[in-house]
Amino acid sequence: MVFYRNGYVFILSLFQGDTVFTGHVNKLLLLGYYLLNIGYAFLSIQMWNVIGTVQYLVSELTMRVGGLMILLALMHYFNMTVLYILSHSKNKIFHHE
Repeated sequence: MVFYRNGYVFILSLFQGDTVFTGHVNKLLLLGYYLLNIGYAFLSIQMWNVIGTVQYLVSELTMRVGGLMILLALMHYFNMTVLYILSHSKNKIFHHE
């Protein structure tokens, strides 16, 4: 929820105070985050082998959590780049009218 609250402020600044659009974008990002996590969890559970040792358990958990963290980081930077581009293109459209 920290990213949701702080992200709202960041997105609001990108879209120059457009609270309605910012609210919708922020909710879509949160929904995408939850869907990705749920989907990743289901896929991970299905692909697990039988855990025989604590060492194997720790190894599997670190690989899966690490993979999820890298995926979320890449998605975050992709989303921020897209929002930045959208905010600039939206501002250009409104300034030409």
